[in-house]
Amino acid sequence: MERLSLSDIAPGMLLVEDLTGPGGRILLAKGTVLTAGHLARLAEWGIDRLAVAAPKSAPSSEPPQGASFTLQAAAFVDHFFQFTSSHHPVAARLRLWCQDRLARRLAEGLTLGAPSDGLGAAAENPAYPDLFLRDEGGPADLVQDTVHLASFPDIYFRILEVIDSPASSASQVAEVVGKDQSLAARLLKLVNSPYYGFARKIDSVTRAVTLVGTRELATLAAGVAAIQVFKDVPPELMDMKTFWTEAVSAGVLCRLIASESRAAASERFFVAGLLSSIGRLVILVELPFAAAQALIYSLANSVPLYLAERETLGFDQAAVAGELFARWRFPEALSDMVVHQYEPMTASAPREAACLHLAVCLASTLAVSRGRRVVVPDLSQPAWESLEISAEAVPGLLDRAETRMAEILSVFIEA
Repeated sequence: MERLSLSDIAPGMLLVEDLTGPGGRILLAKGTVLTAGHLARLAEWGIDRLAVAAPKSAPSSEPPQGASFTLQAAAFVDHFFQFTSSHHPVAARLRLWCQDRLARRLAEGLTLGAPSDGLGAAAENPAYPDLFLRDEGGPADLVQDTVHLASFPDIYFRILEVIDSPASSASQVAEVVGKDQSLAARLLKLVNSPYYGFARKIDSVTRAVTLVGTRELATLAAGVAAIQVFKDVPPELMDMKTFWTEAVSAGVLCRLIASESRAAASERFFVAGLLSSIGRLVILVELPFAAAQALIYSLANSVPLYLAERETLGFDQAAVAGELFARWRFPEALSDMVVHQYEPMTASAPREAACLHLAVCLASTLAVSRGRRVVVPDLSQPAWESLEISAEAVPGLLDRAETRMAEILSVFIEA
């Protein structure tokens, strides 16, 4: 079997054996008619020799349908991975995983559409005016002006009061939770999902509190209640189903990463991921035009949204979330993770913030694999090293996250 140097291979030649990458993933299948795009990609991957054969007939000017989807996916993924380091082993694996998954979805009928998230509505609709100049105000001013967001559901604070009492019990916490039937139903649905994997059905809030833990249940209650606060965001500003789908993916990934890196098992990892982008909703509601400008800047310059927010607003969504969490009296450990998600090594607990940092990168990858126009942020090397996770394990985390998302999404998103 002849192996030729990449420089000697011409478009139209046939690949005569599967080309596999890390973990045995097939990068190109045997029989693929190589195109100029394939050869450029192989050079990027550092592959210098291939087993090929001359074509049996002159190649068509159009690539085969499967190759067309692969090329389309590669071009799309490359655009939104521009900000990531091509030399980072994790970024390379994420790019390949994302390209493979997007190509499959394109083959199944996915259409790559225009960006949404209120970009058109907020930028052009006079019903959403706002006058905002960079450095004229900060996150505290934004949250202070958001009257309806300042009032978090009272049930959460009542739960905290009971938990903080030295004489509190699981039954007392359950009694408070039970006063909000919607919250109790959602929490029971969550703990009964395959995500938790309890052997028997949990049919009472008291039992759920006992199994999950009072503090952990309070953290979950905070996540569920926060979603209700934003349930009336106008659809022309944000497709909330898409937003919470991506938020749940970040939550699931953060908890999986914490487990993989042997961090302390805690529901705050899930809730930190779930609420990692909640500051963006505050910006959208209060400053829709400015939020649209940040999104335009992100897409036009291929930089992550948080950097575009800093450039156009003078602050980012993580800073807004910190102010919001302080007003809502959220646990400091949870707030610390979210506020420092982009610079995790500056957090009070860097390793915990690093879990969320990686989760945000992976959640962005999942979004791109579904055809969403999201610029994937770069992964901090010190944060990555602090987690002590094998790069080979990362694609598996993405696969597991997709499965688990399907198990719990209905808890957070109304059918």
